Amino acid sequence: MWVKPSAKDKRLAALRMQALADGLHVQSCQIQDLSIDGRLNKLSRSAFSYRRYTKRDTGHSLLLLRTSGESGIYLPDSWVWGTGQRLEEAQAQSLTSLLQQLPESIMGIELTHDYVGVIWDEYNPDEYPQVKQLLLSDIPY
Repeated sequence: MWVKPSAKDKRLAALRMQALADGLHVQSCQIQDLSIDGRLNKLSRSAFSYRRYTKRDTGHSLLLLRTSGESGIYLPDSWVWGTGQRLEEAQAQSLTSLLQQLPESIMGIELTHDYVGVIWDEYNPDEYPQVKQLLLSDIPY
């Protein structure tokens, strides 16, 4: 017996195929749930990371996550550093204006030696061009 894909499944498949055609990679990931309930109960949630693989000449790997709680030091409201990570104030300021411009649907930014990633909830496919532009830009840090 076959199960027919829902309209949502079809929309997400088309969105992810477009990302692949644009040279991006889409990967399932687990991120910390930084809501009050998530912090108290140590919950995580599933999300999708849209990534552009590249070699970066940087000494840092960073994970920045959106939060409904207290913000991380040197970061704008609603953003927090990944566990055990942080930049100095001058370096973090270059990220501040970028983070303030991001839509609520972007739940995180990954910056590693191998890739740049945007953790996105995929609810609004009209935001994909902004996600793509962010991944193709040179994120300062």
